[in-house]
Parts: sequence; structure tokens; C-alpha cells
Amino acid sequence: MFEQVFQYRIPALHPLLVHFPIATVGLALGAAMLWLVWDRRWMLMAAAVLQTLGWLATWGAFLTGEALEEQSEGVPIVDALVEFHESMAEWSLWVIGVSALLFWLMLRASRRDVSRPGSALWMRLVGFLVALGAAALIAWVSHIGGVMVWGTPV
Repeated sequence: MFEQVFQYRIPALHPLLVHFPIATVGLALGAAMLWLVWDRRWMLMAAAVLQTLGWLATWGAFLTGEALEEQSEGVPIVDALVEFHESMAEWSLWVIGVSALLFWLMLRASRRDVSRPGSALWMRLVGFLVALGAAALIAWVSHIGGVMVWGTPV
């Protein structure tokens, strides 16, 4: 019995990797919310780093989804939703990537503007709204994936 625990093989990486975008993009949203309210430079840096990690994690999950799609062929709920899930995942990849780039550009802009302490309110609000959109999109993609795995409630 003990040896079987160490002989277990995971047939696809996708189910493991999908949790990282959810966590990192959610944390990036939290950092953006804190930056909006308290305007500390380290919060903007945290949002930029976390959103970048979220983009990388989303990219990894996106790339590994194809293998799981092939393994799940013939499952009715997967056949019905897989194209929609893939399309939404691609959108989330773009939105999270743009969001990460935007945070890095905001970080650079806030360094150059030494005439005022902190960042402009409009900049913090835009950063928060884009992070909110990215988090909502990754939550939607995750929900679709969850429906494909677990089905719908009875």
C-alpha cells in the first residue's frame, strides 16, 4: 500500500496548474485594491509582480489544456463547453497580460512623476478596475472548467 502512494502518476498537468492563476490573479486584485485605498508604492509593485505571475500561470494552464481536452473526448458536458472554455481562457490570457503590462507601466510612470507624492487617483482606479476585470474573467473561466469536471448542481 505504501509503495502505491509514490507510484501515482498524474495523467495531465492542467488540473494542477489551473489553481495558480486563480490564486495569483486574486492576490493581484487584493494588492490593487490596497493600492487604490492606501497608495503605497510596494502595493503597486506587488500587484505588478502577482499579475505577471498570474499571466505566466494562465499561459501554463492554457498550454496544458489541450492534452486534457484530448483525454476527455466523448464526455458530453466537456464536448458541449470545451470550445467556450478555451475561448474564454484565451481572453483571460490577453486581459491578464495587458493588466500586468499596465501595472508595470504605472510603476514606471509613478517613478517619473516626482512632483507629487504617490500616484494619481485615476491611475489607481484604472489599475483596480483592470485587475477586477482580470479576476472576474479568470473566475468565469474557472467556473466553466468546474462545470466540465463536476457537472451542474441537481
